[in-house]
Amino acid sequence: MRYVWIAISMMFFAGCGGGGTEYLLSVPATAIPVSRIHVSQIGVDRVVVPDYLHGNKIPQEEAPGVLSYRAQAGWASTPEKALTNHLIRYLQKRFATPNVHRFPWDIEKSIGVRLKVVVNRFIYAGNAVELEASYYVEPIRGTRRRARLFTTRIPVAKAETSRIVAAMNRAFDRLAEDAARTIARF
Repeated sequence: MRYVWIAISMMFFAGCGGGGTEYLLSVPATAIPVSRIHVSQIGVDRVVVPDYLHGNKIPQEEAPGVLSYRAQAGWASTPEKALTNHLIRYLQKRFATPNVHRFPWDIEKSIGVRLKVVVNRFIYAGNAVELEASYYVEPIRGTRRRARLFTTRIPVAKAETSRIVAAMNRAFDRLAEDAARTIARF
């Protein structure tokens, strides 16, 4: 009986450890602050991601239309939450203001703009990370709206998960910078 308990304990601890490496998809690069911005508050909606990004697996496209996931690797947080936080922190650094928040907040008393990002494709494919998205900048009050399409491709020298995740962070930084320029001109 003693050996049965030892075997069960060993299986339990073997199952708890060594599950793989977790990666962060929310590490924005250092953004160069702008000197002045015309909006007082920026609200960021939760980033919408494709279904294959839900969960904690890191996707890759083996061949056109063939999806698989990186072995022994996963996200430390859900991609939609991580990308939303990434975007908020990037814009805070870019505009040197803490007035970038998760939308919605008390819109009755607020003025500023709202940013919506919809990711259509975000995957490692063909030795590169590909990001395709659309985003919308609109005032909290008013009707003016800007819609933009965004696409970028970041080459990855080796198909190592850490390099793929670093390229995904760089690709999303490019999207955040493009959105920041649109907000600055709003």
